[in-house]
Amino acid sequence: MTESAEATALEPFIGTFHKTGTTLVAKILKGLERDGVLNTWWMHDDPEAPEQWDIAFHYHSRYLWEPDLISDAHDRRYVLLVRDPRDVIVSSVKYHLDATEEWLHKPNEEFGGQTYQQKLQSLSTDAERQVFEVERMGGRILGMMRAIRQEDPRIKVVHLERLMTDYD
Repeated sequence: MTESAEATALEPFIGTFHKTGTTLVAKILKGLERDGVLNTWWMHDDPEAPEQWDIAFHYHSRYLWEPDLISDAHDRRYVLLVRDPRDVIVSSVKYHLDATEEWLHKPNEEFGGQTYQQKLQSLSTDAERQVFEVERMGGRILGMMRAIRQEDPRIKVVHLERLMTDYD
């Protein structure tokens, strides 16, 4: 391969944040795998690249906590999904009210021994729940979305709302 061909042969990478289309993207990729269209490297399940893969997928913004995933050490192009911050918070509250994730069910001294979920459920209004979420998990997600280096030409930011347009 020539040097110019090598320069254009960038590894494709998709990253999502919590409540920004992870389930949608995973379903699409699994369907494409099932149909034999592509092989996905599910990076969050297996940090070692398989022998053959067409696209890498990493979910819930963990790639920002692992700086080596997006670095100059890789010849990758990145598609990172974001979502309207208001929708992230509303969706996070709704999800965290009844999700079964282990961390939601661990007692926390900050909440007087209640779990995150119990504390969220104890709040009497949606507005209080949303403020609680912004000050904690949802706010961290928004901060990570803001931290994307959008000036990096290898990174393309895609808004979930554009993917969810109902043409019918």
